[in-house]
Amino acid sequence: MSKDTKILESEYDKNLLRPTKRQKLLEKRQRHKALFNQLYEAAGGGPEATAFYDKLVAAREAQQALNQEVLKSLPEEVASRLEGFPPGAYVRIEIRGVPSQFIKRFDPCQPLVAGGLSSAEEAFGHLQIRFRTHRWLKRVLRSNDPLTVSIGWRRYQTVSVFSQEEHNLRKRFLKYSLPHEHCLATIYGPLVPPKTGVIAFVNSAWQLIDDPKNPYLPAFRVAGTGTVIDSNKSFQIMKKLKLIGEPYKIFSKTAFIRGMFNSSLEVSKMIGCRIQTASKIRGLIKAALTNPSTSKPGDFRATFEAQIRKADIVFLRTFFAVELPRYYNPVLNRLVPIAGEKSTPSGGGGWRLLRTLGELKWEAGIKTESKPDSQYKPINRPIYVPAPLRVPTKLVAALPFAHKPKPSRKEALAMLGGDPVKAALNAELPPPVKTMDEMESGESRQEVIARLRQLHTDFLHRQKEKMVNRVTKHKKQLAKVNAVKAVNERKRRKEYFARKSGGKRSRFSKGGDE
Repeated sequence: MSKDTKILESEYDKNLLRPTKRQKLLEKRQRHKALFNQLYEAAGGGPEATAFYDKLVAAREAQQALNQEVLKSLPEEVASRLEGFPPGAYVRIEIRGVPSQFIKRFDPCQPLVAGGLSSAEEAFGHLQIRFRTHRWLKRVLRSNDPLTVSIGWRRYQTVSVFSQEEHNLRKRFLKYSLPHEHCLATIYGPLVPPKTGVIAFVNSAWQLIDDPKNPYLPAFRVAGTGTVIDSNKSFQIMKKLKLIGEPYKIFSKTAFIRGMFNSSLEVSKMIGCRIQTASKIRGLIKAALTNPSTSKPGDFRATFEAQIRKADIVFLRTFFAVELPRYYNPVLNRLVPIAGEKSTPSGGGGWRLLRTLGELKWEAGIKTESKPDSQYKPINRPIYVPAPLRVPTKLVAALPFAHKPKPSRKEALAMLGGDPVKAALNAELPPPVKTMDEMESGESRQEVIARLRQLHTDFLHRQKEKMVNRVTKHKKQLAKVNAVKAVNERKRRKEYFARKSGGKRSRFSKGGDE
């Protein structure tokens, strides 16, 4: 065996005996554990360290065992007064000050739930609810319509206003609730803590199904569910407003607008607001017009980024705060019958709920009158004929030739005095030449030939006049060209001789100096 092979075998044996990473990690953990045990024992640890805590636990357990022994030895009534009633026990509650109507209207088949209210829930204010219409309800809910809600320990009838929060945190008014998504419902009633559950019912939940023809009796009476988000004395809900006006005077980029407001006070509140025309020209409201001789109440002056036309319509898109109704009608069906039930006394007493105008009309048998203005009518729009485009002369002169407007053939002929062919056709022509049969008896052959010669002479005369005009025009053009050439030739000759004479002078001057 050579020396090199022995060296390789010794290195291989060393690698086999070398500890792995896992073994090194285990050794490190064992060292740390031994160090911790050493420090813990040095600091007075061990069983004596938890002696105080164990003593407290033992004392508490002993006291609990003693209490249980004493309570078991006492009667149940005394033990319940000391310890309280355990969960699941049957108890009897005595409530004082209950009205007699509650006993008369009591129904043992309907269970009652006993609860209590905190002092914070006695105050009244507006509640904002994250509301969603129930998917089984066949109609959508409308704002300012009555709803009966059950929130916490209370049931009452109120009026809801639906809204939706936009990206800029503005709460925009909704006329109807969203059918398949959540929206915000604002109601008035006793304040409750956030995250309180809410369930709402439509008005027909309190009506008896006596008349199957009643359209206000839906098959499903749960209007929707939700959760209370916030409670406050009031909330700001904004409604979209779109005002329309028309310009009646235009001065370049300034215009007087009419028909958008009714008084100068309304205009003063909107000074600085943005307006826009139907053709997307933006503008600002500047000031109200107060001259009674030239303007009406509500007219104002506005400026635009470009000149508008009298046919443009000016829009103002803005928002205004909606007044929140404050209506609270607690449900008293446990005390008095609901108005309309068979058990209601003839005097008309009972709990009356707020109803919509449609329900009142249906009960009274009043049909809704159809307004002629609300019916659909055929729209007859006049055909729009755009005005011809008129480019200013200065602008045409400043444009390059490729972008200048080119006149049509008809316009070009009109500019040149008309079409010569049409002019010749419409001009007075000599009478046509008659044949021998059409000639009168008094007209001879010589007269016909003389007339033809006269026509030919007139034709040659016209041709000569045209040639003379053409030659004269050509000579004038040649004269202009020759004049320009002569000027250029004189200038060129002057420059040539100036260079020649300058070179000679310089040579002569050099020779003289020498």
